[in-house]
Amino acid sequence: MQFLFYVNSPHGDALKDLEWCETHPLGGSETAVLRLAAALQRRGHGIEIVTDLDRLSEYHADAFISCRDWRALANAPLPGKLNYLWCQDDVDQSIVKDLANPDLARQLYDRCTAVVMLSTYQWQRWHVVLHLPVDKVFRCHNAVALERYRIDVSALAKRPPRAYYASVPWRGLQQLVDLWPMVKGAVPEAELVVASSLKVYGIQEEDPKMAALYEQARALPGLVYRGSIAQRDLREVAVTSRALAYPCVFPETSCIAAMEAMAAGAVVVGTTLGALPETAWRNPLIPVGENWGMVWAFELARVLVDNDYYIDIARQNLALSQYNSWDNVATRLLQRVRCDLAAIPGA
Repeated sequence: MQFLFYVNSPHGDALKDLEWCETHPLGGSETAVLRLAAALQRRGHGIEIVTDLDRLSEYHADAFISCRDWRALANAPLPGKLNYLWCQDDVDQSIVKDLANPDLARQLYDRCTAVVMLSTYQWQRWHVVLHLPVDKVFRCHNAVALERYRIDVSALAKRPPRAYYASVPWRGLQQLVDLWPMVKGAVPEAELVVASSLKVYGIQEEDPKMAALYEQARALPGLVYRGSIAQRDLREVAVTSRALAYPCVFPETSCIAAMEAMAAGAVVVGTTLGALPETAWRNPLIPVGENWGMVWAFELARVLVDNDYYIDIARQNLALSQYNSWDNVATRLLQRVRCDLAAIPGA
């Protein structure tokens, strides 16, 4: 089969290289496209990635998938026999908020074969706020490049008291910077690697407030600020860490960073916002409320020093991660596409 992906990205045609995320910082949605495309290509399917909306009419495919941008599905003619919207965004994000208009939403969904929803959290919110019909939902989670993780379970106890942060700044970096002294006070030998900036979005000039936050982070003892890093570099950090330190204050529809941490044998010390509990339900996730930061810091410190606690959760994370591969996602997508094609007369 022939698959066509549309990605509206500041990185442009660099995304035609399916390995680009291995060597360059890249956001989760774009990384997901490259990983899924690679999994489909390994099975012998044709792959084309388009980053110019104006050129979309030049292409035709069995299945067209627009990543995040619903505009690619709003205008005739549609490029695929089947046409899917794969959007990682919550209902309050600017890229989708126009779909709160029921007439516009209905017109769009009528043109879609299905809309991919990453979590129950996202599905429920799109159904209520963006008028997404239940019969248009294709439930399919995100994943990780599982084949790139090689974890020796017997060596977990040897990991140093190291944690890392791997998301954009506004999702929890300020909270982490504020709470790290508490963790460091409890665990003097604790280390923290911060892999965060806006370069994953192609933004080279940082906001002054963000620049000040990075400087605040650099000044903290035990903290190494690295900025945004490529996937292969992030894996090297993750597989030598005990925890993903993620005091998240931004509800996510799915969290690839958490999946990557679990596949690396790390524990997700996070919050209960958004869909994070659907992925990391066995991990210490703290409700965001009064004094939640103190509880969060305690949990991170415990993971860093309590071998039994850390290893118990890490082993379960590794077992759960076997279901979070892009090959599994490709299997689910192919099953859905074949069913949808079979429903088209003469296809």
